[in-house]
Amino acid sequence: MQIIQVAGYKNSGKTTLVSELVHAFSETGISTAALKHHGHGGLPLGLEDTDSAKHLHAGAAFSGVEGEGLLQISSADGWSLGKMVEIYELLGTELLVVEGFKRENYPKIILLRTAEEAKLLEQAMNIIAVVSAFPLDSDPGVPFFHWQQRNRMAEWLIDYLGITS
Repeated sequence: MQIIQVAGYKNSGKTTLVSELVHAFSETGISTAALKHHGHGGLPLGLEDTDSAKHLHAGAAFSGVEGEGLLQISSADGWSLGKMVEIYELLGTELLVVEGFKRENYPKIILLRTAEEAKLLEQAMNIIAVVSAFPLDSDPGVPFFHWQQRNRMAEWLIDYLGITS
């Protein structure tokens, strides 16, 4: 399974770009999945006062609930990106597009909305491309795309990954 990350600060366009990439990759016939880091604090779907929460409090290492195509699995010890990647691999995913987790070391596309966010270029690891709403003062050393060139960036990424239809 190939993994690409899309990282940036809040409201930088990560979800928009991930959705566009998933669409572009899916159209090539590759089994594509997405995984988003909920970095806003609190539980993403809220587990308080649920049967799943009761199972965890009773000592279950994991607790799951499924309904109408949604499978929610809670872990007593929390989730590492590595554990979640293993689940996606078990499901037969060929390409996983990860939104967030900017401190992880998978190949990463960095999104920049403002000049102040350019500090992420020095903090992030394994950057393969930059998408920005403004011109950069210096060469980032990787392919650079303006926000309006996202379609071109998706085409470049398909070539970079060696995806053929």
